Amino acid sequence: MNFFMNYFKLGDIIWQRVFGYPMGPEAKRFWQNVSFVSVGTLGASVLGFFVMIVAGRILGPFEYGKANLVFSIGSVLLLVMTLGFPYALVKNIVQEREVKRIVPSLFVITIAWAFAMTLVLLLVSHPLSRLLRVDLLVFLFAIAFALTHVFVVVSKSLFQGLQQFGRFAAFHVLSALFFVLFFFGFANLGEDKSFTSLIFAEILRWLFPVLIGFFLLRSLIFPMRIHWKNTKTLLSFSIWVFLGLTPGYLFGYIDRLMIHYFLGSTAVGFYSAYVLSSTVMLERGLGVFLAVFFPYSSAAPHKKILFRKINRFMAFLAVPATGLLYGIIAFALLLFGPEYEFNVVLILLFSVNGFLFFVSSIYSWLLFSMEIKTVRFGAFIPWAGLVINVFCNTLLIPVIGLYGAVVATIAAFLFVIVSTNIYFATMKKEVPEQKHVETSR
Repeated sequence: MNFFMNYFKLGDIIWQRVFGYPMGPEAKRFWQNVSFVSVGTLGASVLGFFVMIVAGRILGPFEYGKANLVFSIGSVLLLVMTLGFPYALVKNIVQEREVKRIVPSLFVITIAWAFAMTLVLLLVSHPLSRLLRVDLLVFLFAIAFALTHVFVVVSKSLFQGLQQFGRFAAFHVLSALFFVLFFFGFANLGEDKSFTSLIFAEILRWLFPVLIGFFLLRSLIFPMRIHWKNTKTLLSFSIWVFLGLTPGYLFGYIDRLMIHYFLGSTAVGFYSAYVLSSTVMLERGLGVFLAVFFPYSSAAPHKKILFRKINRFMAFLAVPATGLLYGIIAFALLLFGPEYEFNVVLILLFSVNGFLFFVSSIYSWLLFSMEIKTVRFGAFIPWAGLVINVFCNTLLIPVIGLYGAVVATIAAFLFVIVSTNIYFATMKKEVPEQKHVETSR
């Protein structure tokens, strides 16, 4: 209890230093929810982080690279299998729009669409695997990974929308414990250390948490039926979110696919060690923040004022966050072992890239929490950034290798950040921001 009291006291001091006035009730509730989620989720993420490092040491760069190809392709397929439907669930529940009708409808639509896309992907798995220059087994594992995570994303979205952040945190803790159990179990089954042990562990870790989550949420999900009249508007929102999220996902994974295309699986293994060290823990922390931020920003009446506050925080965090990331990456690479190159220039580039990823992600979700016109703009910006990313990857990876991949990603994130700032700078003023008083709902 004393820890949380000191945490909020420190948070209020930082808030006053950045904004010049004390936290209001909305800000206190927001950071309280963030802290509750972070205790479980970040704890679970630290455990998973070290398991992935151990996996990298056991499997070596080549097999570890193949496992990361599965995760990269599977994450892109996951987006295709969900089409932004889970985020429509969050928005609907927070805004209390006939929850008992729309939630079962979106649940049925999401699961049905996921299984339909799974069948399509299985039918075209041979030509797609040849196009990507990956083994068929890698592609099939990617499909299984994506289908499993459809249920994971739906469960987490329901917990987010209901603001059941304690259950959200417990969901991650259980999955981390099962991940440890399954990975070391599969890794010790035979003498040959294959990437399949890591894939099976990643897929099975979510089985029991998802079943428990659906049981706890059964009154909201059942009876499962589709109410089209109440669902059409949110389906439109889902499609725009999907269009906005697709390039964001590809930012994180297309670099590994292109590295594999030009340099092979071993290079993917090296690159993935840096990515894990720089962004995976950051992604978990960002996931904690966004689990609370997206419902909060969806309900906030004055988005431009919220954007200004975010910018002030980002300016305050820039140098210490980048320095902290540098230390984390360097430490993690030492743990990976001598097979993975310790490169100080790559560490610095990934530190900058990690912070820019954090900022651009928050910007994107703020745009998605606004009216449909802004959601459409938020969907366009990442696509333009993706074009920059692919162009720079194609140009730079064959010439300067892994340096080119991270520079390409930095260029794309910078474009997203600058474009969002220009949009808000030209946006019509909502209301004057009051000093020393926090705008509340």
